[in-house]
Amino acid sequence: PVSAHIINVESTKQVIKNVELRGAKIVFPSSETIFDGRNFGYNEDDIPSPLTIYGRQKVAVEKFLREKIGSSLIVRFGWSVGEKGIGIVEDLYYNLLGCGAKIAIDNYFTITDVDDVAKAVIGLLDRECCGTFHVAANPPVSRVELADLIARESKFGSKMSYEPVPFSSLNLKELRPKTAWLKNDKLCSVLNIDFLTFDDVVSRKVALIDKQKI
Repeated sequence: PVSAHIINVESTKQVIKNVELRGAKIVFPSSETIFDGRNFGYNEDDIPSPLTIYGRQKVAVEKFLREKIGSSLIVRFGWSVGEKGIGIVEDLYYNLLGCGAKIAIDNYFTITDVDDVAKAVIGLLDRECCGTFHVAANPPVSRVELADLIARESKFGSKMSYEPVPFSSLNLKELRPKTAWLKNDKLCSVLNIDFLTFDDVVSRKVALIDKQKI
């Protein structure tokens, strides 16, 4: 936690100060993990209450930006999925192929195509927007919905299985939010954006993982 704070908070603040001195626009990527997941979905005006170390560090930088850099843009993301990188789809894909996978039936989040994320951020910058925006596709999906779609789309789906369980029964190393997904009403009121659907995002990613596995 101490080392992470130095990197994620103190070093980030110093970068922000240096950027401001050069007159550049500051865009800070934040996360849905700043919320505790007790509500079913959050908008930009909801008060953060992070459960994780990572979430608390994001809140610390957000607070610094609001107090010191009024013209900054804070963009909060859920799970972004693209062709490259390892994330929630890959993790769950291989978890389903293992033995004894337990998947929470009441854990909700957002899945957003990474190209849509990039287009949204660029759109906000083009309009010289400031403040906080939730950049995520809606509606949210559950972990079980994601698991079922992965198994349905994968060539190896017949080998995938899991036990559906309540989120509260999971033995997590660190307490995590159950339903801290981001509402995108504010973003959609500013940008005319059509997000790629959950099914399309996951299907494309599963096809890529299948090829790598073969």
